[in-house]
Amino acid sequence: MTNYFFKPSPFLAPFVEYYFVIEEFSATPESGSAESVKVFPSPQCEMVFSYADPVRERWFDQSLAPSPGFAIGGYATKPVEYLPEGAGGVIMVGFKPWGIQCFLDFEVKEIMNANSDMSLHYGREVLFVEEKLREAGSVVERIRIVEAFLAGKIRRHRADPAMVHAVELIAQSCGTLPVEQLARRCFISRRQFLRRFEAGIGIPPKTYSRIVRFQQVFSKMDGEEAAPDWGTIAYEAGYFDQAHFINDFREFSGYSPEQFQKGISRSPVGRFFDENVQPKAAYGKIYL
Repeated sequence: MTNYFFKPSPFLAPFVEYYFVIEEFSATPESGSAESVKVFPSPQCEMVFSYADPVRERWFDQSLAPSPGFAIGGYATKPVEYLPEGAGGVIMVGFKPWGIQCFLDFEVKEIMNANSDMSLHYGREVLFVEEKLREAGSVVERIRIVEAFLAGKIRRHRADPAMVHAVELIAQSCGTLPVEQLARRCFISRRQFLRRFEAGIGIPPKTYSRIVRFQQVFSKMDGEEAAPDWGTIAYEAGYFDQAHFINDFREFSGYSPEQFQKGISRSPVGRFFDENVQPKAAYGKIYL
């Protein structure tokens, strides 16, 4: 399996955080050698561009189902696992928290915990892009194809500046600022703040803050020894008590903290992603 990590062009940088590529062309449906990829909730949305064999997806506590090869992924509050049926080739476009809404003619909150088939929103052009990706001779050429597609799909060239500021405040506080304080620091009413945040970001601010706080836990766990002090970790990550910490961790990851610490090892995909993201990125560890 080969992984790549690219930054967007200056034109798309206000909206896009990164392009993450996973390729495994040696696997076949008969060999069963393709590796699954598990994804945790994070404070961002992605678009997926696949140019290899079909993939199935399994959301937490649900059965396997076909996954759209070209998909718009909404915010998630539960883990999802992707299982390639053979060769793998996929580009994940990771958007800034406000970024994906600028490319959509519907509200991203409508597809929470779901991957929506891109052809439903962009029509037959998606088939043309897929053909070009399959014919491309290099990963760099594929990134250019995806960037050209995205550049033609921008609906709004500027996100709501107040909501961008709110996202920055949430990241700086590690998800601990109450909604009332966020609204006050954005100089708008609480009711207006809730409406604008969900419209501009695609998720309620309280849920967004919970996901940011959950992502902080991983960095705290990384610094612990074999027997971590869960009370200290919960406090440092911004939780009021250990019970809320355990409930959130189980909901968002599918594991208890003890199960994750003792029995779960990070995949090469997850470790590669961690090595390439910004050290203080709010989205932390997305890939197991």
